[in-house]
Amino acid sequence: MQGVLNPEARNDILDSLADAQKEASELDDVIRRVVDQGLFQLMQRATYSEENIGHFGLNLDAYVHFTSPIRRYPDLMAHRQLKAYLRGNEWTHSLEETADLADHCSDRGYKAKRLEWELVANAYHLHLLRGGGIGDQQSFADVATPLEGKSWPARIVGLQTPWIFLDLADDGSVQGRMHLRQISGKIRTVIDEHGLEVVPAEPDERGQQNAIVKLGQKFPCRLRGLDIWSGSLDLAPNR
Repeated sequence: MQGVLNPEARNDILDSLADAQKEASELDDVIRRVVDQGLFQLMQRATYSEENIGHFGLNLDAYVHFTSPIRRYPDLMAHRQLKAYLRGNEWTHSLEETADLADHCSDRGYKAKRLEWELVANAYHLHLLRGGGIGDQQSFADVATPLEGKSWPARIVGLQTPWIFLDLADDGSVQGRMHLRQISGKIRTVIDEHGLEVVPAEPDERGQQNAIVKLGQKFPCRLRGLDIWSGSLDLAPNR
């Protein structure tokens, strides 16, 4: 998309996206939830560049960071370049220097955001493990121990061997993962090639491999602990 500089082509694509959004609004809740999650994972983070590629979402031929309450460094670079242009001076930052700084700012921005995600996730996870809730939602298990008793009507939002990824509040705020062996018992299970179902590794006596769980379905689970290394909640079926 970043190479689409023709305004008419961009308008056609944006019209198509608007039509797709209208169609998506008519999907049932399960399919819509899965589609939203998939689109979110496919979206690429914006990066800084020395090249003018416009702004696809805003349908602009030219776009640059200029000001922000947090005063990002790329904003300051744009200020310097504009002042130099208005005063008839040489560019403050050369093309080569701008390219290097763009890569640096993109890298630092991603690392800072990643660190923020991990810190918030770990704080929230510890909150849950100590018996806290998610917003107004409360656990539906009446037991004494918070860790063993906290249970949630989660939704399966990802299947990738050997993990089942679940959204605890079904709103994208808190997620955890469950190992395949947690639901298989003595039956060896696998995730199908499309990442849509968990099925037995071997067909039954009728030659069938009926799905045990599917992407998008609700799957009540409980907390087992916190994986300190990954920062992920360790989940198990609510049995």
